Amino acid sequence: MTPRAVYRAIPKIANLGHQPIGSNEVAVRLGDLSYGVGGSVIIELMVPSRAAGSFRIAQAELHYKPIGTTTGEQVIKQDVMLEFTASSAKAMYNATVMNLVEKVTAFKLQTRALEEAEIGNLSGATQKLRAAATRLLDMGELNLAAKHAPKPTNLSREPG
Repeated sequence: MTPRAVYRAIPKIANLGHQPIGSNEVAVRLGDLSYGVGGSVIIELMVPSRAAGSFRIAQAELHYKPIGTTTGEQVIKQDVMLEFTASSAKAMYNATVMNLVEKVTAFKLQTRALEEAEIGNLSGATQKLRAAATRLLDMGELNLAAKHAPKPTNLSREPG
C-alpha cells in the first residue's frame, strides 16, 4: 500500500500532512491530545487489488508521552485489516467511517474551491463549493452545508 494523505476528521477537520519514512511508511504529528476527548484520523491509501480474503494492509503505531508521569514514551500498535471480496455486491462499509470520509471529501472540495478563487477561477470555485454543500446536505449536515454554500460575496474580489 502507498500512503497518499492524512486528515484529522475529529475534533476538527485538518490536513495533517505526513512525513515519508520509507516507501510504505509515514509519520504524522497529531499535536496535543486531550484526555477523554475523542478523535479520528483518515488515512488515504492506495491499496493494490488482492484475492478474496482478510489481509493486514497496515500497522498503526501511536507514540505518546503521558503528561505528569516519568514513564517516558509509550507505544500502542494496532493492525489495520481489510476484507477483500470477489464481488462488489458483497462489499460492506462502516457507516461511521464513511461519514467521516464524506466530511473530509467536502473539506477537500472547499480547500480546492479556495485555491480556485485565489487564482481567479470563480466559476470553478463556485462549482466546487456547490459540490461540497451538496455532499454535506446529503449527510444531513445542514449547518455545515449552509457555511459551504457559494455566496457571491465570498468569491468576488474587491477592486484593487
